[in-house]
Amino acid sequence: MYASLRAGILSGVLEAGEVVREEALAEYFEVSRTPVREALLRLQTEGLLETGGSRGGLLVTAFSLREALETYVVREALEGIVARLVAINASAAELEELALVHHAMERALDDDTTMAARLLDECHDVMYAAARNRLLEETARSLRDTLGRFRIATLASLQRWREHVSEQGELLCALRQRDPDLAEATARQHIRHARDVGLAMLRASAPSEIGSRRRLPRA
Repeated sequence: MYASLRAGILSGVLEAGEVVREEALAEYFEVSRTPVREALLRLQTEGLLETGGSRGGLLVTAFSLREALETYVVREALEGIVARLVAINASAAELEELALVHHAMERALDDDTTMAARLLDECHDVMYAAARNRLLEETARSLRDTLGRFRIATLASLQRWREHVSEQGELLCALRQRDPDLAEATARQHIRHARDVGLAMLRASAPSEIGSRRRLPRA
């Protein structure tokens, strides 16, 4: 229940500003309202839901421009550090795995962007592990999840996907050269580009109240 709702929010199935109602969710998941209420409270505590919906519903929290910018600033710094540490600490096997995942991501672009998105997450997971810093890995994962809804929106076009994969390829080259400075600079530039695209889309959109009958992922 909680995992399904959280995944729905982070993946963009439930959009920012969308109304989430306890009664409708209980009916959808075919459970009593008590576990739904507990899941919603937990999501409120995490800042993914907020009060303000009509007829007692909750709203999927929308980033303000300032919050989004602050998050991107922190992620740029963290991803830069991750890339630097990967260039120093990654094993040859891990670099080869990154190359294989990147190649698979390139092949998936024309046919299955959903698969490309899963491969992108796999690429990040390999890098976070290869950095050899558990605290950094946990923090980077958390920020990636926080910006997950932006990623879904910014990668909506095939052209943007191609740019994204190309930038990942440039980072991979820097990592294989074992150049920490170049790796960090490339990773930072990649996040800045994603930030610019995401903020432009955020400025152009406004949260709206949408019906609560979207298909949610089952746990």
